Amino acid sequence: MKSNGGLPKIEYVLTLNMAKELAMVENNKQGRKVRRYFIEVEERVSGKKQSKPRKKSVNLIFRQEIDIAKTLASMTGVKEGIAYAVAMERAEQKTGEDFSSYKRLLPAATHVHQLKDKHNINFCSFELKLSLQGIQLLNLNTPNKP
Repeated sequence: MKSNGGLPKIEYVLTLNMAKELAMVENNKQGRKVRRYFIEVEERVSGKKQSKPRKKSVNLIFRQEIDIAKTLASMTGVKEGIAYAVAMERAEQKTGEDFSSYKRLLPAATHVHQLKDKHNINFCSFELKLSLQGIQLLNLNTPNKP
């Protein structure tokens, strides 16, 4: 306590939060001004948080898509290279990133007709061989199209 011309003077140490609290509960012009200021600041801060939704990282999305591709390839028998190509395509769509340099590393998918020509056999026996290997389902009940 210090004296100021005969009147006792007490100095208080306040934290910033306590000073804010005291200013906001003061029922006068200055208190209302402080209250409006803090409300405005809080609205701006919360507005910025809401306008920016959090994005998953590119790495996380890529890993999730590759994991899905591996699972599908092992469960369905689809070649891993094809499943990975689809995974990269989906990751590109979700993230907006360009994975073309990685796509070049994947083996090219071979079309059925290229395999048929490579093995020099007719289409029907090739279809039968594919179905026996479990690669393609042979449906004999399908009517021929004109």
